[in-house]
Amino acid sequence: MTSDPMADLWPEFRVPSVPETGLLATIARFAAALEAKTKRLVRARLRPCPENGRPTSYSFVIYAAQEIGTQITWFVVERVPPIQRGVISISAGDEKETFSNENQLRLYLRSIATSQELRARIVEMMVLAEEMAPTRADGDQPR
Repeated sequence: MTSDPMADLWPEFRVPSVPETGLLATIARFAAALEAKTKRLVRARLRPCPENGRPTSYSFVIYAAQEIGTQITWFVVERVPPIQRGVISISAGDEKETFSNENQLRLYLRSIATSQELRARIVEMMVLAEEMAPTRADGDQPR
């Protein structure tokens, strides 16, 4: 209990996280790999979307570093009940696919990574992030 009675009215809150193993973890590693490939000019995350305090869906978001308002959701991942099976479905636009193993998922993620549309968006975000980068120590602005 705190000394503030109003604060005591609120329950405890926890930030939901992405599981460290399984298909969701594979997608989280995929996001981290994009950041590395763009030298952190573009950030990518598998962001939990809590429902009743527990994440049942996750958004794969990308955005330009240092640039507010560039975030896009490229696809949405949902855990397929029963959750213990580890099956997920991915919705991107009008398409929805279900995955039960990492090999299937890796093939799908490969198609995402080589998508010309996504590549164009990533390069656009890299340009924005580079423009917004702080001035370098030598006084030059990034090009």
